[in-house]
Amino acid sequence: MSWGNSPPSTAAAGPARPRRFKRALYWSAPPDAFIALLSQGPQVALRLLRRFSRIIRDADSRIAALSNLAPGQRVYFALLHLAAPDPSGSGQWTINPAPSHKEVAGWAGTTEEVVATALGSLMRSGLIRRRSLELQIFDRQRLEDLIRQR
Repeated sequence: MSWGNSPPSTAAAGPARPRRFKRALYWSAPPDAFIALLSQGPQVALRLLRRFSRIIRDADSRIAALSNLAPGQRVYFALLHLAAPDPSGSGQWTINPAPSHKEVAGWAGTTEEVVATALGSLMRSGLIRRRSLELQIFDRQRLEDLIRQR
């Protein structure tokens, strides 16, 4: 059994051991050891349930977006999903590091060409700007409004 976002091929067999890949910690354990950990550590079980709840909510949100939004709107939705408030307190939102067109296309279930068109439109309207390695969103509410437009 593996825990985290690693593909099953990276899960180590045998005793439980943490493994670090990029910026995430992964843990692999046989089923019995995993159940024992959860039964001995209710805080671990609670944190795991919260994590699973976030994953399910994100998946539900993404499925709804894929089925109800046009491709360009899905790109906008993906940007909002990836954005975090700018730490400077400016009221802007940033994506740091800025994702590639391929990454956004994969998340939005569309093509890189649609992503390039959508980002170009947002840049021309002044809603976003690429600055160094980050993508800045100047008006989150307006971007949300573009998603809701039919």
